[in-house]
Amino acid sequence: MTYLNNTELATLINDYFQNFTCAGNQSQHEFMFDYFIPTIQDILTEIKDNIIPESNQTAVDSYNFTDDNLNINENWNWEHFFYYFSMPGLENTNSFQN
Repeated sequence: MTYLNNTELATLINDYFQNFTCAGNQSQHEFMFDYFIPTIQDILTEIKDNIIPESNQTAVDSYNFTDDNLNINENWNWEHFFYYFSMPGLENTNSFQN
């Protein structure tokens, strides 16, 4: 478990985001969709040039980004790729469906 000042992370999040730990609803997944995906997307965008060689970046720019599970087929876009790369497991949330 993760603690901050002797308080469990789930308790801290629940203090700021009502119903985060309520059983039987999607609130934890909604939280991840709304807050974690944009954060992960920003981090990956910031470190992209350090972890993906420029030649590889240039090569994929001519590809289509396709995901049959999400019904996506579009020109390559790093921002969209990082968004969808961060999403597995969250595509059934209410936030994603909306």
